[in-house]
Amino acid sequence: MGTPVNRPSRKPSFLWQGVLILAPVLVLAGIGGYALWKDQRLAVREAEARAQELADQAAGKIWDELEKAGLPAIQFDRSGKLLVPKPYDEVPAPYPLDEAASNTEQRRLWHAAQMAFTESNRTNVAELFEKFLKTNPPREFAAVAHFKRGLALEQTGQRSEAGREFAAVIDRFSGALSEAGLPLDFLARAHIQPRSEFVRYAIEHPCALTRQIIAELSGAEKSETALIRTQWAQEEELRWIAAAARTFFTTNQSAAVSTVANVTDRAERQVEALFDGVQEDKVP
Repeated sequence: MGTPVNRPSRKPSFLWQGVLILAPVLVLAGIGGYALWKDQRLAVREAEARAQELADQAAGKIWDELEKAGLPAIQFDRSGKLLVPKPYDEVPAPYPLDEAASNTEQRRLWHAAQMAFTESNRTNVAELFEKFLKTNPPREFAAVAHFKRGLALEQTGQRSEAGREFAAVIDRFSGALSEAGLPLDFLARAHIQPRSEFVRYAIEHPCALTRQIIAELSGAEKSETALIRTQWAQEEELRWIAAAARTFFTTNQSAAVSTVANVTDRAERQVEALFDGVQEDKVP
């Protein structure tokens, strides 16, 4: 029987020692990261739920104020754009015409008519704009040309023909803007509609000039003037309320998630400020 051979024992390699040491650490780190992610998602959901609750409270308070005042409802579309009362830009943006859309002859006639329109003697302005219109210019140029030709005819006493030019603007160029950014059909109606009818139109289709038109109403018809001014004031108040309520329709998304306390505190302050503003606006 042979003598057993004693083999030297192997020590575990350094690699496996490292794996055995780091494996529990990695598992614990993964569990901790998952727990933090779950807590973060829970915090976001709680913040969203609280913000929705506060928005509902704000909507209820605003609705109560509207019912107390007997004001009509505010309407938004699905994207949050105000529908009722109709919004408008208090300061219109200039709307320069793109001359590149016209040909050489049209540009020549346009410049000549524009130059004559700025002069004190406008005897040939209507004729120049008429020549320009016969070239079939782009729609936005044609709308301005009809309106300015109407102004020139009106200033030379040709009111009947001027009225036809203003009517053409209203009937054929809905939505067209002046170079100052004002609706041309609105401006044209001021020249051909009866005063009371135009004022009603100015309220139903407000623009940057409506406020001035309401302010310049004469006191000849005191009762009607008072009703018109009251209606306009109510609509302006509704636009203010709508602008304040609009801030609750969107949420700010950022990489860093706010804590529930910060989100809810900020929302509560917005609700209180909104309600206080509505209350203060009611005080005469």
